[in-house]
Amino acid sequence: MEVVEPIYARGAQRQALNIAQKIGTFFGWCVDDDLITASPFRAKKVRTTIGEKGSRDRVLTDAEIGALWTATAAGDVYSAVYRLLLLTGQRLNDIAQASWTEVDVDRKTLTVPAARFKSGRDHVVPLTDEALGIIAKLPRLKKCNWLCSLDGAGPVTIGHKVKLRIDAAMLAALRKDDQEAKLPAWVNHDIRRTVRTRLSELDVMDEVAEAVIGHVPTALVRTYNQSDRLKVKRDALTRWEGALLALTGRETASNVVAMKVGK
Repeated sequence: MEVVEPIYARGAQRQALNIAQKIGTFFGWCVDDDLITASPFRAKKVRTTIGEKGSRDRVLTDAEIGALWTATAAGDVYSAVYRLLLLTGQRLNDIAQASWTEVDVDRKTLTVPAARFKSGRDHVVPLTDEALGIIAKLPRLKKCNWLCSLDGAGPVTIGHKVKLRIDAAMLAALRKDDQEAKLPAWVNHDIRRTVRTRLSELDVMDEVAEAVIGHVPTALVRTYNQSDRLKVKRDALTRWEGALLALTGRETASNVVAMKVGK
């Protein structure tokens, strides 16, 4: 409780509950491994003090998506991670902990291996032209296989301070159009929910949208359908990329035809 309560006190209830869960798991392991006779962790006490984890429903608005894109214009590694999250709808660590060997430029894919994917199976993520452009600009550090790394010693970490800087830059972008603009609290995982929601708004079938973000299908489907559904997932993310370009003011007109000038 000495660890968890200060986290809760600064307004990070969900983080406090996540940390408490990890502490409980650790003490459970200690009991199983005969290091202690009983776990001091009490889930009921945590729930009484901190509360219970509620479901999230935060989705970024058009203006907030545009502000996030503006806030990540610096082109550094942190910015690259956020933009790739916005383009692909994947989990934070699926992108932040990716390696160069997982990227197939010719096939235009990022394959998250089963060993580090939540469902325990390989997850193939189509990479749009915009995503490939971001990856191409990432620094290639010597003897480093991490796709997103600051020093070559390990993958980049998107911590609290990084998120605060992103929030500040987003708010500044929003206030260029509205001096009274506010930025309601959001977490990195809300980007994933935003992409999933936008795919539905773009008339992408639920089955395809779920495949894009890597949600696990039913056991029966998982057993008998081993397709990675790459084509339909690519079509969905390409459609979303087009919408994102429009939201960020970079859409090119589709009804303009180049004509040769006569002599």
